[in-house]
Amino acid sequence: MFLERLKLLHEPGHMCWHVARPFRYRSERYGREIAVPEGFETDLASVPRGMWHLMPPCGPYLEAAVVHDYLYSQGGDAQAREAADGIFLEAMAELGVGPVMRRAMWAAVRVFGGSRFGG
Repeated sequence: MFLERLKLLHEPGHMCWHVARPFRYRSERYGREIAVPEGFETDLASVPRGMWHLMPPCGPYLEAAVVHDYLYSQGGDAQAREAADGIFLEAMAELGVGPVMRRAMWAAVRVFGGSRFGG
């Protein structure tokens, strides 16, 4: 459950965005609350530019992507990465992202996200 609305700031000419105020998500499935701090830097959904026509970086999964980026920045072991990806899937469902899109996004982070885990 999203406990606050996401507010982002963007600096022209930069690829990243910054969280403008603290942003929290409570995962029912994993029984934890994630607090994304003010100032956290995100590239939104980490989708290769060639795929933006299918999955834009700021699609309906935006808030879930920011939570996921934050969890990946925290690092940890394989279990922590699996939980981060599971929370991403759960949060996308809460946002109303359709089952095909959310499974595609989840599969992409499972296959390609390992190199970005841990910052």
